[in-house]
Amino acid sequence: MSKETFKHTLGKVRRLLDHTNYAVWKEDCMKVLQGIMAWDIVMEREEEPEVPGRPNNFTRPLVLARKAYKDYKQRKLQAVAIIYGSCTNAFKVYIKGMEDAIQMWKELEARTNTANSSVGRMLLF
Repeated sequence: MSKETFKHTLGKVRRLLDHTNYAVWKEDCMKVLQGIMAWDIVMEREEEPEVPGRPNNFTRPLVLARKAYKDYKQRKLQAVAIIYGSCTNAFKVYIKGMEDAIQMWKELEARTNTANSSVGRMLLF
């Protein structure tokens, strides 16, 4: 059981993810991701905006679209850092090299959420 924490300016994950604390980690991590407005990205409820137009076109709608795209990318990269930083070294191995927060979350959930595992489902019945 890990006693280390992960701190972000918008919240804290009380214990780094290990084999024993998925539910607590998920709740804490979710709150930090909500704080940076990235939870909907990780849960695939917010899609990556398209970047229309040519780079030298500076009409207001295109500038705003590019800003929205940049903001989305920044929040998604912050989510990657938060998810990675809130894991023990034993779990970082599973997501090392991944650059997509959605993929990282799914991988960690598959490995740790006992209710989703075959053993966890057997325990529920």
